[in-house]
Amino acid sequence: TETPKDEQTKTETAKNETTNKTEEPKKELKKIRVAVMPFFLSTPVNYIKKQGWDKEAGLDMEIIMFANGAAMNEALGANLWDVAPTGGAAIYGVANFNAKFIADFIDGTGGNEIYVRKDSKIAKVKGFNPTFPEILGDPESVKGATILQTSGTTSQMSVVKYLQAIGVKDTDVNIVHMEFPQVYQAFVAGQGDIASMVSPYVFKAPEHGWVKAASLQALGTQLFETVITTPEAYENMKEELATFLHLLYKANEALESDPTLKFNEVKEWYVQNGTEVKDEEVRQECELKSFLTKSDVQKIEYGKYQREYAEFLVSIQKLKVEQVDVVVQNTKRDILDMALAMK
Repeated sequence: TETPKDEQTKTETAKNETTNKTEEPKKELKKIRVAVMPFFLSTPVNYIKKQGWDKEAGLDMEIIMFANGAAMNEALGANLWDVAPTGGAAIYGVANFNAKFIADFIDGTGGNEIYVRKDSKIAKVKGFNPTFPEILGDPESVKGATILQTSGTTSQMSVVKYLQAIGVKDTDVNIVHMEFPQVYQAFVAGQGDIASMVSPYVFKAPEHGWVKAASLQALGTQLFETVITTPEAYENMKEELATFLHLLYKANEALESDPTLKFNEVKEWYVQNGTEVKDEEVRQECELKSFLTKSDVQKIEYGKYQREYAEFLVSIQKLKVEQVDVVVQNTKRDILDMALAMK
């Protein structure tokens, strides 16, 4: 006959057995340090973190904020982060610090535009170059013009491509360097004949009656925001990097398939980081720039943008000729292919 004590022992044993069956040992999370900026392009990283997808996938994402791409590059040399979804400044990190391009993740072509005033003689000439039928101007109307641009950026790239398309040398025009906000302010004040601008300043062009003379799309040029990684992470964290890319494309898919979600997440990221932005400006940026999905990425000739951008920077003496080969050699596809194979 069982005593009350025996029954208690059996109950406790059964309880312990049940607990041991249901409790699985916690999987150790692998830490990955992700560099971000308070801009549109970092929205998907924040979304991954909000959804808790990193931990579900076995990662512990530490998000590290930088003011811009140049600051990221400085920290790259000190190995202060592992992976960074970033913009055009990434190429300097790849060329100078042996970082690796591992993926494209945003089509950033939109928002790089060239404007003239509606009474400009340039606005009256269209189709001079049949290869680029939408651009305005010809050698006669453009020679001698003063062009406002932000040198060393996609703003200058737009100007270089534009002048090439209409057959005008840079020595035939007067090019003035200004930072992005000053280009807009100076053009509003009546300075310059041509202004090369980027978002969000291009969104204000219609209210001034300015006429779009060219855009990177119209000039047949595509730009991408890319993902780079440090040499150390590339050698030692391939699985973690592939998982991160997989999650990045998963976030892109969610955001791009739901315009309302995309708008809300982008605006929240700006506000969260102290940037005042109007709803219409957020909406326009969301429409101009698309987050690339796995399906989109597989249609891109990976590495083409990286080489072309490096060659452009050589043409304006921001990189040395031999650094183009460094950029090409540091454009890697193996981690991207691992990510694309993940379900």
